[in-house]
Amino acid sequence: MPPVNANPIYIDPSTKTTASTKDIEGFDLWLKFSTVVMLQESGRFRRDPEWGEGCRLAQLGQWMPAFIALINSRIMEQPHGQEEETGAENELEHERQWTMQPQPTLRSQIAHGSVFVTPENATRLAVNNAFVAETALLLPIDTQPVRDVANFTGALNGLNRSDIHYVMILPDSKFGRVAPYLDLIDGMAVQVTQNVETIKGVANGTLGTLEYVHSPPDTTFRLVRDGASRMVVRLPDRPPELAILRVPRPHAVAIRAGVDPELFPVFFATEAYAKATISLPRAPNGQRRSITVRPQQLPFVCAVGSTIYKGWIF
Repeated sequence: MPPVNANPIYIDPSTKTTASTKDIEGFDLWLKFSTVVMLQESGRFRRDPEWGEGCRLAQLGQWMPAFIALINSRIMEQPHGQEEETGAENELEHERQWTMQPQPTLRSQIAHGSVFVTPENATRLAVNNAFVAETALLLPIDTQPVRDVANFTGALNGLNRSDIHYVMILPDSKFGRVAPYLDLIDGMAVQVTQNVETIKGVANGTLGTLEYVHSPPDTTFRLVRDGASRMVVRLPDRPPELAILRVPRPHAVAIRAGVDPELFPVFFATEAYAKATISLPRAPNGQRRSITVRPQQLPFVCAVGSTIYKGWIF
């Protein structure tokens, strides 16, 4: 559970030669937890292709009966109360027997009774795009999503239209969790993707909502129809300066006197935490091509498609 480019928060900073405020605050937060559930990632299955294919389909929302049966066959032990019928004459008697048994521990329920699935990046992007397109239909007739395009600082210069389209439809995971473009709607659910202010509770993975987008006063917009989504967006002639996010921060101090402490600014000038190399389609002669980018962008993405799906399988 380390933040981007940082150590896990459970490392005691007193064992380090030098410790930052981030290290100390993170460890102090860790000490406040009484129960921690560690999820082991299983995303690539060279030695278990059947399980891998089942997980791949589950990421797409397709829970196949064969995969459910496979999960059940691998459960090491059943939590109390979930065993099969043992001759109880009726449902009431079975329920009475269950209430007399010890209740299952959190460890037994988590370790042996659940499977967590997150959407793959391409599916997450598709879910987010579908959400924005459907939400745009519900907006007032004179209101459209604002399309915020990342600043690639000239890295896309020299690419043809096809290459640029290829780059722009890639998920944010290809760019260090920086979106190549964002369709912004006030009130949309967002997830912060960079360590903006970890000490103030706005770090990689933080969930919130988009409160407001601030553009320079002389910004002009034009209406553009996106052929892929069949959605009309407002395209500014320059990027926004900042966005205000609403992030639940119960112990935070307001950024300014009289301002709601849950409001926090994030800036377009934020860069991805590292450079990313993007492989392009091969040249006609078969030669490999790539570009290296470190885009600037508002440090969040739409969070609608970031849900973790949990299935209790018995």
